[in-house]
Amino acid sequence: MFVVCSVTDTTTRPADCNLCVAEPWLAAQDAHHPPALGPFCCSRCGRRYSVLYTLDRHLRYECGVDKQFECQVCKRRFSRRDVLRTHQKNSGHLPPDPMILDYVSSVQHP
Repeated sequence: MFVVCSVTDTTTRPADCNLCVAEPWLAAQDAHHPPALGPFCCSRCGRRYSVLYTLDRHLRYECGVDKQFECQVCKRRFSRRDVLRTHQKNSGHLPPDPMILDYVSSVQHP
């Protein structure tokens, strides 16, 4: 289900980067260099991962799979539940808590 890539990291090393040599503070941050390439490749799309679990999650929920988690407020769809929860938290689209709804309805209608 997964492929271990034989290609090594091809990112530029700071010592070979003209920008790092000219601006040492950039070399310390390493902000303009792409992240290192991981050894695990998706056999479907070629994305690379440094941890096998994240490749497995990518295959189960993201690559070639319809987005299966939907925000009940705005109807936006997400490929993973944790991304949906982050969206709900950041946008205020949290689903109502059933315990609170039960309490409110029992107080209003004795």
